[in-house]
Amino acid sequence: MPETDPTPIPVSNHPPNVPVGHVSNVSETNRTATARDDTTEPQPSADTMKVVFYSHALGRGGAERWLVDLATGLSHEKFDAKIVLDNGYRDRALLRQASAVPVVALAKWNDSEPVDATVCWSAIPHKIKAKHTVFCLHGSGSFARQVAKNVGVVPGIHLTAVSEAAAELFAPYGTTTTIHNGCNPDRLKPQLGREAFRQTLGIEPRTLVVGFLGRLAAVKQPHLVARAVARLRQKGIDARTMFVGDYQGHHRPRAKQVRSIDDQAIFTGPKEAIGDYVAAMDVMMLPSQTEGFSLAKIEAWLAGVPVVATPVGAVPELEREHGALVVRVNPNADDDALADAVQLAVSPQNAAVVEYARKLAWREFTLDQMIKRWERYLLSL
Repeated sequence: MPETDPTPIPVSNHPPNVPVGHVSNVSETNRTATARDDTTEPQPSADTMKVVFYSHALGRGGAERWLVDLATGLSHEKFDAKIVLDNGYRDRALLRQASAVPVVALAKWNDSEPVDATVCWSAIPHKIKAKHTVFCLHGSGSFARQVAKNVGVVPGIHLTAVSEAAAELFAPYGTTTTIHNGCNPDRLKPQLGREAFRQTLGIEPRTLVVGFLGRLAAVKQPHLVARAVARLRQKGIDARTMFVGDYQGHHRPRAKQVRSIDDQAIFTGPKEAIGDYVAAMDVMMLPSQTEGFSLAKIEAWLAGVPVVATPVGAVPELEREHGALVVRVNPNADDDALADAVQLAVSPQNAAVVEYARKLAWREFTLDQMIKRWERYLLSL
């Protein structure tokens, strides 16, 4: 499926008081810079640029998906990409996708192999001798702050981040380039369709489904989704929660907490094809304490699903530039505020914002657009 909006709408038809997003070139300051889309394609070098993408593991998080999508999506005419993994966990589905390019264990890496650039996000692989080492920061919380302190002092490192919030953590250490994320719309292709799929889950046609995309990490506060739905039921609204993501292993305590609040919660586990699950949602809620640039939000925007989210990660910078994209909720919101945010998100009052977010995501935050941003950046090194 081509990465274009299946029902494009002219940008002049944006909602009232919501400015049309503009596209700017790459610029740099002493704090942050933003790599964005423009109409000029990068000029290919004489030879393909040899790029290694390193990760300590290949788990089910957004950063790992970002790495695989980017490594396998770069132009084969301009880049020779490889993925190097350390000894951490490897998700089978993500590893199958990664196999579109050579995948090498760090322990077996040939030290003498020439590399133009290493791109990493979790640690710096000193065994790989590259002309340029690029580190991309994917978070803005306390753990990401510690990573920034460790990485920022490395001589000659190229600092990048997925949002201005993440880039701020690198501010004491030099110039940082912000390169926004993008998602693969192919993951959002429905197979059964909304009503048929909801039937397979035992969801009634009139039930309000509040969805959550991603692993049940503590920082993402999935229990607030359950609290919102519990309050909606107290108000007489037929509502269900659906959690699409990993809830096993060290995420079990959050799943247990959710079940203690909502014994009707649906847990699907992690899914590669999420189209039917997203289509079954009436609203997607992500009440995180911190984020980098949430892929879950992009996926909901692409699918035209209303989003309730905390103003963290990329949300503030995107809304400063483009106008309202989500219904905001405080990370410490009470049950009434959570339920009210859900009701506002699905109301006709929010329909124009949902449509505008969908148009913006198709224009700027698909996988193709992210790859173009990264290609330009890598060729500029």
